[in-house]
Amino acid sequence: MAAMVAAADAAADINVEETLLCGRNERGIPDVRFIDDVDFFLASELNGTAVETVIGAYTTLLSKFRTYEVNLMQQRMKAKLRVPEIEKTLTLIEQLKTKREEDEESTIDTHYNLSDVLYARAEVQCSGTVCLWLGAQGMGEFSYAEATEWLGRDPPPAQEGNPT
Repeated sequence: MAAMVAAADAAADINVEETLLCGRNERGIPDVRFIDDVDFFLASELNGTAVETVIGAYTTLLSKFRTYEVNLMQQRMKAKLRVPEIEKTLTLIEQLKTKREEDEESTIDTHYNLSDVLYARAEVQCSGTVCLWLGAQGMGEFSYAEATEWLGRDPPPAQEGNPT
């Protein structure tokens, strides 16, 4: 008997949760209705559903919103970590461009980091192109102008203050 009541309450929670939602924003996050008159809402839209059921549905939605918040905060932190890397890359491209304008066959001796504490020495030819890591195991070759445009076309989200 208790299992049947629990199953009925779970079904009611799903219906209540769907009733409480009123669409989604552009990121797919649901919009939740504000209930001004609780008695009227319970009587008219939920056919007398218990207040505890509605509170349970709101609690479930609150936990989902907290999950959305954590995900957005993680995206914001990742974007903030990318900003210095993008700025270093733009500076390096400008140095390569300047060196190439001075001498067509020039090379630059440099040390670059393979990880946080491991560096390697390299001799880089100023060939007029650079390879940029695009993520997801993809790399693209760009001219200096294209790379500068591609990296600087939009300010990184962390600089704009946008969450993603």
